[in-house]
Amino acid sequence: MASRSLGIRQLLQADKRASEKVSEAHEHKNLRLKQAKHAQDETEQYHLQRMKEFKAKDAVPL
Repeated sequence: MASRSLGIRQLLQADKRASEKVSEAHEHKNLRLKQAKHAQDETEQYHLQRMKEFKAKDAVPL
């Protein structure tokens, strides 16, 4: 009976650790997604700025 109780306790502890790891993985994934979104926004802003500069130079007659 005692070994059965010990086995159940070990299973519950393993389940808790697994849940914590999954939670950490979700948090890490969400952080990476936010970083990627921020990088994408910066890239788009850079692209728009460069296009604006290009059009300004292109509009000047030679």
